Amino acid sequence: AVVSTQSTGQSTYAVSLELTVYPQCDVTAINALKLDNKFVIDFDDTEYPYTVLLSCVTGYEYISQSPNTTTCQTSGMWDIQNNVNPNGDLGTCVQQMVPDAIEFTVVLETNLNCSTTDSQEVHITNMNNALTALLATPCPKCDYTDITAYSTGSLTCNIFIYVVVPTSEYPDTYRYKATEVQEMIIERFSPEDTTRRRRQSEINWNVTLATNDTLNIVCDTGYGTSDGNPDKCVQCQKGTVQSGNQCSGCPLNQYQDEMGQVDACKICLMEL
Repeated sequence: AVVSTQSTGQSTYAVSLELTVYPQCDVTAINALKLDNKFVIDFDDTEYPYTVLLSCVTGYEYISQSPNTTTCQTSGMWDIQNNVNPNGDLGTCVQQMVPDAIEFTVVLETNLNCSTTDSQEVHITNMNNALTALLATPCPKCDYTDITAYSTGSLTCNIFIYVVVPTSEYPDTYRYKATEVQEMIIERFSPEDTTRRRRQSEINWNVTLATNDTLNIVCDTGYGTSDGNPDKCVQCQKGTVQSGNQCSGCPLNQYQDEMGQVDACKICLMEL
């Protein structure tokens, strides 16, 4: 806009003003699209374009096929208002569940002979007894009974210890407990502990730690690990199925219109 003023003297003064008017979007329009009170709306009007960040209250994870940030458009509408589904859904706040368990595997290389079934059973029994004594106090509900032994030579035997730590016993500290148990087993059978181990146990093997897997979350059927919190599980949403401990999207030409499904998506029927 140009505003001109003329004096009564000999000079003419011209003032040029450039005005920028930003569109205003109504935050209540976002509120009106909410499904429940689990949503959290964070409005940022410090600079244009104004934005709204969508998230969920503690214990819930925001899941949507569109970004969780919406911006104010020149039309005066939030961009997400043009992309919501017919039900006005901005996404879903899905409850994060405590997993069923945490599992891990420790593999020990020994100088034992386990070439026969009988010798394998003896070593498995001895290992089970050693773990019973080791974990009786720190994790009495841990399951370490799944022990297998495989011969890799005349005096070499690999022993696999599969450990399951139930989260029901430690709902708030299950990862800490699983880490503690894992470290105790590794320390107990590490080469550095051979002398102490021989004094305290009849298992006087020459043991070398081969591998120790990372802690794996075990989710209930139809649930997968949470993107927002990898220590929690969330129900697999439409368009996904549980695969292992994750919710995986359906492949091309397949779909899933139900929540909490496992393994298989549905085949899209093509009209001829």
